[in-house]
Amino acid sequence: DKPQKYEAEGLNSSVRLVKLKQESDYRKEIDFTYIDENISPGLNPYWIRVLQADGHMAWSSPIFVNYSLKD
Repeated sequence: DKPQKYEAEGLNSSVRLVKLKQESDYRKEIDFTYIDENISPGLNPYWIRVLQADGHMAWSSPIFVNYSLKD
């Protein structure tokens, strides 16, 4: 019943197995904050990847953050 993760060959590659719930109401909202500790000056693309409760996956279009060093 617990999620299992298996590392795969390649950069940041893995497989995660999760037992899905049988509930019919999957509607949820989530708020989060992400701080990139290694951000580079200039334009930085980010994507949001979502694993939905029904097992489907979704990705956002790139979200660009233009970072500049403070004086």
